Amino acid sequence: YGHSAVLLQVGNKNLLIDPMLGPDASPIGPVRTNRFSEGSLAVIDSLPKIDAVLLTHDHYDHLDLRSIEKLIPKVDTWFVAMVIGRHLIKWGVPQDQINEFDWWEEKQFENVKIVFTPSRHFSGRGATDRAKSLWGGWIFQTDETNIYWSGDGGYDSHFKEIGEKYGPFDIGFVECGQYNEAWHQIH
Repeated sequence: YGHSAVLLQVGNKNLLIDPMLGPDASPIGPVRTNRFSEGSLAVIDSLPKIDAVLLTHDHYDHLDLRSIEKLIPKVDTWFVAMVIGRHLIKWGVPQDQINEFDWWEEKQFENVKIVFTPSRHFSGRGATDRAKSLWGGWIFQTDETNIYWSGDGGYDSHFKEIGEKYGPFDIGFVECGQYNEAWHQIH
């Protein structure tokens, strides 16, 4: 659905990852990062029942207030990196619906095992909260499928460690579109 927003259907579950469907991926002006497509928030109305929303980190291009507000009445399970729950609670998500994950933490969500994995990136939404919450990727395992979602990040030894612990994978989604030579450590 643009950038990193994906509806993943696995293990009879509809999992929505990083639903940034709002019109702007930047903090409050003066600099704006407008979407290439218009009306993307309306996508939320056309989605099937969402069993869980998963968030990789709290950058504006992955965690969007307007999208979350629109999803709150449609979703009752949120899987997020450690400390991201603070944003959701502030925006109206009930605390008992939020499941925060540390790196390598696993949870069984009915017939889908969900694992939060490290990545080489960072978090933060402003000048004072850099690296105050975690960032990472997700693994989704069922009896039939093993899927890896990298989240944002640069290349490092964590890929090998993830593969050794949880691979081989049937499908791997690896972020690669935001590359710039100056960002090679984090994208």
